[in-house]
Amino acid sequence: MAVSIFYAQVILHRRLLCVDTLPAAIHQQATAGIVDIAQKQFISDPNLLRRLHWPLLMAVIETSDPTQQAWLRQRLWELREFHSEYVWAHDVAEQILAQQDVSQGRYVNLAELLLQRFHAQ
Repeated sequence: MAVSIFYAQVILHRRLLCVDTLPAAIHQQATAGIVDIAQKQFISDPNLLRRLHWPLLMAVIETSDPTQQAWLRQRLWELREFHSEYVWAHDVAEQILAQQDVSQGRYVNLAELLLQRFHAQ
């Protein structure tokens, strides 16, 4: 769990500080690491993913692999019934992915989006 949280922080900081740059090898490694850990946890016991909603959010907005993205989106959708935090993570992921689709793959400014959501509450 700690490794996936660390990887999520690596991605978060890239998305906050380097919005207009392509992911470096470390960011790709972080995304792949989160997906790998999540898949292993899911195979072992799907309920274990409840601990990984933050890394799942970071990986789903960062990955460029459509198969991984679909798998991660499905896992976030399934977590929605357990806690409002999981609903929030799912909704943020969907909002970011929708904006990235419209902008043809250009990364969304995560800090701006989170501030907008905060002020909308």
